Amino acid sequence: MFRSIVCVLLLLTGSTRAGILADDIRQQYLPSEYETVLAGEEDIPVFSAQPTTTLSRGVAIIFMDTGYQGLTLQNAQQLAARLNQWGWHTRIVPSPVSLNPPATTPVTETASPADSTGNDEVQSNSDTLSALMHPRAWAGSPVADAGTSQTMMALIAGAVFRSVDDVPGFRLVISQGMGAAQFLSLAVTDNVPPPDGLVVISPYWPQSGLQQNISEQLASTLFPVLDLQLPGSTPWTAGAPAIRRTDATKALKLHYRQKQLGASVNLASTFGNSAFSNSLSKEIYGWVNYLGW
Repeated sequence: MFRSIVCVLLLLTGSTRAGILADDIRQQYLPSEYETVLAGEEDIPVFSAQPTTTLSRGVAIIFMDTGYQGLTLQNAQQLAARLNQWGWHTRIVPSPVSLNPPATTPVTETASPADSTGNDEVQSNSDTLSALMHPRAWAGSPVADAGTSQTMMALIAGAVFRSVDDVPGFRLVISQGMGAAQFLSLAVTDNVPPPDGLVVISPYWPQSGLQQNISEQLASTLFPVLDLQLPGSTPWTAGAPAIRRTDATKALKLHYRQKQLGASVNLASTFGNSAFSNSLSKEIYGWVNYLGW
């Protein structure tokens, strides 16, 4: 049975943006300031830190988020520093989300009389498809590629778990947004090592069918889950916390806690400390103590 990891900081990026992020890290930091793990054929930069106390609780792996709120690199580093003070080893890792290229509109050429019949047929088929579609249906390609993203996440998560295999203690994963949805899906299907605990922050996936699976997957987990929600909502997160809470209750899920983070978490950093990292670290500290870790 795999040991639990206390903090996984997840960085949500597209496949191209993930490469850019790794390059940015290499540009901004000296090679001695980060480590690398081999995920497939790619070296992924990882920030590692040791606990500052004698007693070690376990490992915290943090997957960063590419957005402007939540688990940014700066907030992840502040969270890791607090966890180090409470006895956790920490890892800050970029997590990939493969984005599909935007759809392009083909240039329509002027039809000649010879092929006007063919164009009329294409237009007729298009009108028929539009008539059959629900008004709220989306005919375009999904924004993110779920299959590719999960494959990349499985490689990175597996590499990070192996890199801390010799560290005793618990394992907890902390993730946000699409990265949280990826890891959750992989964990319930045993495609990544199961953590001892999972912290998810506003998990979502921008595709209706997969978005609906998140609450069911969370309710079916066998490990404790701390379900946190950022203030505000998007079309993908509006109403989702209530659905997750209901499904967890109906499934009689043990050790499930859901909290709404206050509006202050979106305030700018002051004196090197962000309201987000302060609030998140307190929620994790209280939850971990409740679990008896």
